[in-house]
Amino acid sequence: MKKIAIIGGGISGLAAAFYLEKARRGGAQLDYQLFEASPRLGGTLYSEHHPDFLLELGADSFLTEKPWARDLAREAGIEDQIIGSNNAARQTYVLLGGQLRPLPPGLQFIVPASAEAQQSEFFSDAARAQFARERQLPPRSHPENEDESAASFVLRHFGEEVLENLAAPMLAGVYGGEPEQLSARAVMPKLVEAEALHGSLSRAFGTRPAAAQSQPIFSAFKGGMQQLVEAVTKQLRGDAIHLDRRVQSLSRESAGWKLVAGSSAGAFDAVILALPAYAAAQLLTEKNVTPSGARRGGRSRGATPWVE
Repeated sequence: MKKIAIIGGGISGLAAAFYLEKARRGGAQLDYQLFEASPRLGGTLYSEHHPDFLLELGADSFLTEKPWARDLAREAGIEDQIIGSNNAARQTYVLLGGQLRPLPPGLQFIVPASAEAQQSEFFSDAARAQFARERQLPPRSHPENEDESAASFVLRHFGEEVLENLAAPMLAGVYGGEPEQLSARAVMPKLVEAEALHGSLSRAFGTRPAAAQSQPIFSAFKGGMQQLVEAVTKQLRGDAIHLDRRVQSLSRESAGWKLVAGSSAGAFDAVILALPAYAAAQLLTEKNVTPSGARRGGRSRGATPWVE
């Protein structure tokens, strides 16, 4: 029987445990144990219920166009609890020059797709001139093994003003990162795809049929984002979840991994690190992974699960 350790009880670790449990119930010869350093599961998903409102203390929604959260919710039995954002009532503001400025209508994520958006007072004359030039860009594709930063991608299309005043705050709000540190392919795949097909993003998105823009941009759960955590947790074996169990060390053995958590140690055939990269780097020292791997993890600002 294969023994698997999952380190981290946020939604990534829970999803890993969920699918391992599904495989186990299907006959796979495996056992999993999940270790979470805090006294609760869910990581950044944490909903607080009050008599008149629900407060999200972490992530408040997920992007509707990305299928993974909905797929997990469906398999956990709560797809009917998903609700979409009311795009007509939404208004996003950006703090510019000490004032809250509403984003113009007609934006497709960071793309000023409509004439109304491009002529908005949110943008300067210089930015509007850049929009006109952007509409002339030819298709441009990149090899699959090449990438660029989100900052570079936005600069090429819309210039410094759109990067600083629009793209940077929006990307920070969704991904909690700086555009110079985010992969364009990872955080804006549809824009990269549109560039390869059409060149100009404003031209590509400005001609999309209304039906393609009709679904809510964001989705959440009626009971808060923590409802997904609770639904997934209910499907797991209680004796496989260990709260308040910080993993102090992880080391390579001849036939797998040795994990030390609290006063106990265990041997595992495989380990899933569902941790931010900085936390993973503290476990993946030069003693048990390649030196370059440990150094990359220590420098990373992302939250990348590491599977071994």
